[in-house]
Amino acid sequence: MKITGVFKKKKNPKEKTTSEESEKIIVCKNCGTSFEGNFCPHCGQSTNDFNQPFRILIYDFMGTIFAFDTRFFKTLKTILIAPGKFSSDFVSGKRASYMEPFKFYVFISFVFFLLLNIKTGQFISDNSDHLDQAVAITSMAVDSVKAQFANDSTKQAIKNQFQWDNNKKTLGKLDKTEKDKIFATNNIKRIQASLIENYKNPKTSPFVKRILSHAIRLMDYPDMFVSKVLRYFSWSLFFLMPFFGFCLWVFFHKTQKYYYGHLIYSLASLSTTFIVLSVILALKLIFPGRMTAPENFLFWLIPVYIWLGLKRFYGRKALGTTFRMFILSNIYFVSTLIMVLLVFFLSLYF
Repeated sequence: MKITGVFKKKKNPKEKTTSEESEKIIVCKNCGTSFEGNFCPHCGQSTNDFNQPFRILIYDFMGTIFAFDTRFFKTLKTILIAPGKFSSDFVSGKRASYMEPFKFYVFISFVFFLLLNIKTGQFISDNSDHLDQAVAITSMAVDSVKAQFANDSTKQAIKNQFQWDNNKKTLGKLDKTEKDKIFATNNIKRIQASLIENYKNPKTSPFVKRILSHAIRLMDYPDMFVSKVLRYFSWSLFFLMPFFGFCLWVFFHKTQKYYYGHLIYSLASLSTTFIVLSVILALKLIFPGRMTAPENFLFWLIPVYIWLGLKRFYGRKALGTTFRMFILSNIYFVSTLIMVLLVFFLSLYF
């Protein structure tokens, strides 16, 4: 009978060999630190190795996308169904299932300003088409107008340029909408001619001339100017958000002691506003050319969502929440209006 292995020492499963221990020790390829885990404690670099078969990289990429979608839709659902809950959960530490507020805001604002840019471009394009039709109806050639500017004085050029405005017989054949567009075009051209005259004035300072030159150009290319304004305004919101958070701290610091919570709610409320506005813009783009716009009633969801969110997040009574929201709304409106005017003048200057 074979007795081989009877006296062989049994291996304790709880004991770890030196080789097994050494397999868990990872050396960071970025800074050379030895550690255990998935991220370097010194520089924060991940242990993921991208030098591997392409199919594995695809699996990792799809996993990341799926995780993003899960957190995004969970955040979106919570914001729309339970206003204020996202901010409350995030501040209280329940963050794993949600997308980070700043990343969520950046994504939502990108979608909103993209839709807004498309809608404004569509509006400008439609009105430009009507303008071309109006010019054709009245037999006014743009090239001849430019020639008049080159040969005649400015006042005479303006007079020649808008001589068709008094052609009652032609205007009588147009409907009210086309007449309004023609008169609006008339006024725009008058303003542009006046700006040109001021620009040529030798007494005009270089600073004013720079603004006038950009203003004249924006009337020729309004779509480019509107895109610039929207881009600058989207950047300006990064300065307004901390101010909004500070205003919330002033009115609700007894409930939320630290500024961080107010900033989180400021991001969430602004994201909610952009979500509603994005839905309205999307409906207008999908169903254009209608006489009525029932989606405009969705604007009323914005104050409702903000009021419900304030009440849930800060836990105040309805009357106190309403009073504070009224004051905050006026502060927000004035500060946003000032920022819009500042953005407009910066867009004219740069």
